[in-house]
Amino acid sequence: MIRLWGTGTSRTIRPIWAAEEIGLEYDLTPMGPRTGETKTAEYTRMNPKQKIPMMTDGNLALFESVEPDSGEPLPEGETGELVYT
Repeated sequence: MIRLWGTGTSRTIRPIWAAEEIGLEYDLTPMGPRTGETKTAEYTRMNPKQKIPMMTDGNLALFESVEPDSGEPLPEGETGELVYT
């Protein structure tokens, strides 16, 4: 089952909206960006950037719903979009 993590931000609304539009079943795990919940060891293992939203499906974690707009490449060693745990 797909799980969406996050709530209360415009970035979290996007994946929820997309899932609803295509009829995708998901579980929502509410957590705020400034509550400390994204800093736990479990969450950090799935999402090293410690941000919301995040989507998980089995051992796949997908985060970063916005492409960096600086035009610059990501820093060396930072790939971030897909994490297999």
